[in-house]
Amino acid sequence: MPIPKYDEIMLPLLKALSDGKEHPKSELVEKMADHFGLTPAERTQLLPSTQATYIKNRTGWAGFHLRKAGLAFGPREVVMQITEDGRKFLATNPTKIDRSLLMQFEPFKAFMAEQKKRGIKAAQTKALNAVESGSSEQDETPEERIEDAFVELRERLITELRAKLANVDPFHFE
Repeated sequence: MPIPKYDEIMLPLLKALSDGKEHPKSELVEKMADHFGLTPAERTQLLPSTQATYIKNRTGWAGFHLRKAGLAFGPREVVMQITEDGRKFLATNPTKIDRSLLMQFEPFKAFMAEQKKRGIKAAQTKALNAVESGSSEQDETPEERIEDAFVELRERLITELRAKLANVDPFHFE
């Protein structure tokens, strides 16, 4: 199974918190890796531009969204715990959680409105609009979108350089 996207992690993460106890974030990353049956290679696969693993990064973003919606909170820096609203939401037996569903929660809606109000950059505005329209671009974390843009720019540069070099007289290289 491929490494799940952060929105696929939100429901299992909230369920992992359902016992009401404080859970260290490192424990939650392991629980999510176990839940999705990740191989040792998938568990250690690093994002290209950072030292974080994909599963740690995506679990972190899933937790971020749950906290912004008021379904979970971090009583201390390295732990997460479910809120009463999170318990009530789980009692409805949801089949999935994604960012568009989180828009039904006032804290999340207020967070998104505040982000727009603060005058965020065009790429972030595009991502926010994607959330509101249900676009699949919301499946990627910000780091993954940045990495995709970097790869695209690098490929475009390579193509342009090759085209220019093909037109250069070989004697100019000596």
